[in-house]
Amino acid sequence: MTMRSPVYLSRVSTLLLAAVAGSTIASAADAPEFLAILESDRPRFVNLGSIDGMGADLLDLEEGWVNYPTGECHAVIRRGKWSYRPSRMRVILHDGQTLPGVFVEGDEEHLKIDHLWLRELVIPLDRINRIEFRSGASIPEGTGDRVVLANGDFLEGFLEQVGDPTVIETGDGERVEIPLDRVAAVAIEGEPVEPRWPQVWTIDGVRMSVDKAEFMSSGRIGLARHEFMTDDYDRLPGSDEIVALVFDGSRFSPLATMPVETINTSVARRTAPPPRHERRSAPVGLTDLHLQGPARFEFTLPDRADRFRTSLRRSRQGGRWPSPTITISAGEQELWTGTAQQDSPLDLSLANLSGPLVIELTCGDQGPVHCGVTLVDPIISRAAVETP
Repeated sequence: MTMRSPVYLSRVSTLLLAAVAGSTIASAADAPEFLAILESDRPRFVNLGSIDGMGADLLDLEEGWVNYPTGECHAVIRRGKWSYRPSRMRVILHDGQTLPGVFVEGDEEHLKIDHLWLRELVIPLDRINRIEFRSGASIPEGTGDRVVLANGDFLEGFLEQVGDPTVIETGDGERVEIPLDRVAAVAIEGEPVEPRWPQVWTIDGVRMSVDKAEFMSSGRIGLARHEFMTDDYDRLPGSDEIVALVFDGSRFSPLATMPVETINTSVARRTAPPPRHERRSAPVGLTDLHLQGPARFEFTLPDRADRFRTSLRRSRQGGRWPSPTITISAGEQELWTGTAQQDSPLDLSLANLSGPLVIELTCGDQGPVHCGVTLVDPIISRAAVETP
């Protein structure tokens, strides 16, 4: 594989995954499988090697060991067999970090929780976007702080403290104290904050910004202490607990996370199904999308959209029928048209184009029968943010 020069510098802090010679992480048979999101190439299946301020050494499952210069690898995302182990309670910050755990105590300024291996975390309330005390609790929209009760009712106003009791002053000036066992969720009003990279995601729902990590011969991931920790780690997570290492999440957006409008183009049926997500729990939202034609799909592009990368795949059963004609355009410009060959790759420039990304499927003589195609790991690469 031809190596390309880096297109941007990494953060001053580095994310280090130092592989120890002879460790099991170097064995493709034993190591967890990841998908590497790259700057200059399509996503590649890899095993973790080492990543530091000088670049990344990854075991490409097709080409062997490959070195990527700094800035070339934006993320490695877990694939293969694994499952989430969600916590009942979790805290989501304004910058998107997610910290699961067990409630310890709270007051007017802080919330204290205990995590299995992060142990005690003291989180300032002004950093918190919402707290879910019960898994899956729904929080209604509002303009102020909200406390959702176990029965589904909610109060809105100014949150004085989170704890036992949780105290909120409602819009009419009433001060209400609520026992914690009656609280399902809390939302705290505040402005969104841009995420800080790199981030580590784990199978128990942790999504946290870190400055440094290293892979050790014990099979554990060594991490620098998180800013909210009050002591050292109780234990370190294993490599099999890692869901994703996101080095710079501002440089890519999975197509499955983009808003989409589905427009029916068939006279044979009244509606067309929206894109089907093949893996709804996929880390960072990177999943295959199945499109069923005849239809037109208009995806809203993120800012700084630079390239669209995917592969086209037909189902085994659908492959017995003629492929639909697929036309991809952005704004008024047609980017590609053709039929789906098995795992045929696409790498299309979106630079300086405006409007939605439009994918239209036109069916053959069979009509809507088996007129579908799957976009494999469709992803939008994004240009670097320009600094003054």
